[in-house]
Amino acid sequence: MEQKKKNRLTGLIVIGCAALLYTGMFAGFRYYDPPGFNNMKNGVIKTIGGNYAYKYFTKSLKKKKVYERIQAAERLGEIGRKEAVPHLKLVLEDPCEEMQVKKYAAAAVRKLTPNQYAKEKLGDSINNDRKSLVSIISKDLDRLSHTERMKEIGEYSDLYKKKVRNYTKDFDKLDKEERLDIIELNIISKLVDELKRKETLSKLGELVNADLQNGDVKLEGVRIDGTYGEYSVNASQTELGGLVKIVEKEGKKRLIFESYEPDIILSNDAYSGNETLKIDDAVSSFHLHAINKEGNSWAAGPSFLFGDLGNASYTSRDGLVITYLGTDKKNNIQINVDYYTKSWEVVDLGNYNTGVKLDKNIKNDTIIIDFDAGDQYVETAGAPG
Repeated sequence: MEQKKKNRLTGLIVIGCAALLYTGMFAGFRYYDPPGFNNMKNGVIKTIGGNYAYKYFTKSLKKKKVYERIQAAERLGEIGRKEAVPHLKLVLEDPCEEMQVKKYAAAAVRKLTPNQYAKEKLGDSINNDRKSLVSIISKDLDRLSHTERMKEIGEYSDLYKKKVRNYTKDFDKLDKEERLDIIELNIISKLVDELKRKETLSKLGELVNADLQNGDVKLEGVRIDGTYGEYSVNASQTELGGLVKIVEKEGKKRLIFESYEPDIILSNDAYSGNETLKIDDAVSSFHLHAINKEGNSWAAGPSFLFGDLGNASYTSRDGLVITYLGTDKKNNIQINVDYYTKSWEVVDLGNYNTGVKLDKNIKNDTIIIDFDAGDQYVETAGAPG
């Protein structure tokens, strides 16, 4: 009997010490790593779910700490309540809000209302016949040549095979699998139509030419401060890119490529665009894979987990990657174009000859790749200082 009391007492002491230990650990965690502690707490609240989680995270959008507002915006995108959109838009409209908070709020809005911009812009022109759309796109893709990306190797190769679905060779299977929604199919169809146009290929060829330069190039597009006009960037230190938008031209819905000045200069094989906070004016992002003048066919298509596909998932925005393949016998720039989604479907839209000559040193002229989207922005003189 005495031994049982001793064992019970020992058990109580152990439990008490464990409780104190865990309390101390959590208190220390909260003190030494407040963002980590807050994220852990938010994970618990997200698990609880319901109105409690929704109200907690909407209120957290107004907290003092930047990391608290960032995490609140991110969680609102995850819990799937569309009524959170007005709260998130208030964050985006606040001129005093931090840019990082706005980026997470924008991604949350896109996640809660996927392809909303395309739905509104395409309107009555949307083709709702899935079978017809798949058939039309399949025929176009079958007529084109394609370039496969170098196979994913290393520790994430199995994950790539399991999670990424490439429809380049099996596009007709979409009629049964339905992993792309009807809006994405309409976008792909219009992208293929746009890539048949000489003017579009010429503009993309000019942008590739710019990206292959060793120093500064001048482009016209949306600058870091949000105004539209000329900007200068060192092409050897960053990829170039922007957004794909819908405009009405000659009574038809057209897609245009509008360049955006990089907000962070990372490296010649990465693009960080200031367009990440745009929530309602693009069908997808786009960027180039153009590193050297010999061609980069091995880099065709989106990079994986910590690259393009990871970014699409993180930003809740589909993407388009344009890869420089080299030149033909007449020195014309050739490209490969791939469309990829935030849920990791990939469609190779084919190889194209842009008709633009590769120049070792382009003239000091400003390169304009968009057609007329600049009218919606405030025009100011000169590049930002």
